[in-house]
Amino acid sequence: MALTDDQKKALDFSRNISVTAGAGAGKTRLLVERFLEIVLNHYREQPQKVRRIIAITFTNKAAGEMRQRIAMAVKDRLKDAQDPQEKHCLRTIRDQLNSVAISTIHSFCTRLLREYPIEAQLPPDFSELDEMQSQLLMNQAIEQLFDDINQDEKPEYAELFQYFEAVRIRQLLSRALSQPYEMHLIAGQFQNFNDQNDFFDFIARRWHQAMEQLLPVQKLRVMFTLCEQLTGQLINETDADARAIKKFEHIRQMAALKQKTHLDVNDYQQVRQALMAFTTKGKAYKNLSQFGGQNSWRPQGKDLILKLSALSAGLLEPLQ
Repeated sequence: MALTDDQKKALDFSRNISVTAGAGAGKTRLLVERFLEIVLNHYREQPQKVRRIIAITFTNKAAGEMRQRIAMAVKDRLKDAQDPQEKHCLRTIRDQLNSVAISTIHSFCTRLLREYPIEAQLPPDFSELDEMQSQLLMNQAIEQLFDDINQDEKPEYAELFQYFEAVRIRQLLSRALSQPYEMHLIAGQFQNFNDQNDFFDFIARRWHQAMEQLLPVQKLRVMFTLCEQLTGQLINETDADARAIKKFEHIRQMAALKQKTHLDVNDYQQVRQALMAFTTKGKAYKNLSQFGGQNSWRPQGKDLILKLSALSAGLLEPLQ
């Protein structure tokens, strides 16, 4: 399949280029073509310099896939090549492909440090932390923090434990430590505010903007309509199961939002809580047991509830 005009523009290696596209749009293929474009044009007379090209990926799987695709592309081009110089260039790429730096940033840095251990002041036999070792060290650091808090009874942490359970705080700290760059940006933002209230207002605005993009009102309108239809389907609050009454409260809240053209932070908090209540770990319910059972609802409401649960599961996907 031939490249589009926009894809051809991305083959220009005389300047920096950023390509943004969704899954399946052909980004990896474009990178393969860009790689070959550099070798066949820039290093055509010196193909052994293919090792000067660095291709950085996010995962080892992606690196392996890119290397495999380049090998396949070289093989296909060799079949059709007529020019002796082009054939020589392609054969050199094929023979040196295993030594080309196509890897994650971690693997590339490890390779660089191993080549220059003295300059980096590292022992030549140093090892790279794997994911399990990294997680173990993070957990140890978090537990050490909890030990320090318990021993010193630091008052500045007291308010934090009023809002979150210890297990939730551990989860949040683990997530923060695994995303150092993002946390560095957040810490930098915090320094620009007068007090924590200004910072929390900023976070609330950012969260609200994200929710508006992920769950725009138009997208939620179908769920609000379903909930409106369900407001008259509970048998009665005296005879209904307690679980049905709890779900019904969320249904009423969502039905009330149907008339709104704009949702604020509190509205989106209610929406998120309702979506979680209408599903089980983000998956749709297959029966009405968690909605209080069939005896809690009128016959017309049973299919609507299952439809609501399936719809909620789909709405939750971008939030996972």
